[in-house]
Amino acid sequence: MQWQYVTEWIKEHKQQFLLYGGIVFLLVTIGIIFSWRRGTSSHKAPVTPRVASLSTKVATSPAPPEAKRSSPTKEAALYVDIKGAVKHPGVYKIASNERVSTVIQRAGGLLEQADLQQVNLAQKLADQAVIYIPRVGEETVGECVTFIEQPTTATAPAPASGATSTSTAEGKVNLNTASKDDLTKLTGIGPKKAEQILAYRQEHGAFKSIDEIKQVSGIGEKTFTSIKDQLTI
Repeated sequence: MQWQYVTEWIKEHKQQFLLYGGIVFLLVTIGIIFSWRRGTSSHKAPVTPRVASLSTKVATSPAPPEAKRSSPTKEAALYVDIKGAVKHPGVYKIASNERVSTVIQRAGGLLEQADLQQVNLAQKLADQAVIYIPRVGEETVGECVTFIEQPTTATAPAPASGATSTSTAEGKVNLNTASKDDLTKLTGIGPKKAEQILAYRQEHGAFKSIDEIKQVSGIGEKTFTSIKDQLTI
């Protein structure tokens, strides 16, 4: 009896069943097709974008030949010798145009009794220079910095016509006519003290005696004793 009831109910709703069944079938079919298309598209080889070939020939003018570059000249090593009132006297390698103060630092600094009044800390150095740092109360003969080869310096004005720098045949230096180069030939007299002698002569006039050179700053009795036999006026 129950089965007959179900059969009659289906017959009454047959059109609705066909409609709903058709919709379900259509949806399932669409789903299958969509899934299949997604599967096949995922297996396709990736498409790589075209990149312009680096080997594309581009018309360029030939590069001009490079001029031969001269390799920089390697600077020769420079060495100076520092002595006197420093903690570590000795020979030190320096850079070009290095100054006295830098070498003192490399030598460990000054001793307590060092006399800086006689030292030009700003003086530039050259290869083979000898630096001497005196102690307080010590009178140095000549410059505290000396050079084996004197650097080129501007020459002092030539003496008046008729006058000679070295005035006598004995080879003595005339204090009143000597040039800077003549004065540096004296024992212990470097370019700096030669300039001081010339400055004194220009300010005070001609020397009256060779002893008057002791009035020049930096020239004491010991320096005068070492050069007096080389002087004349």
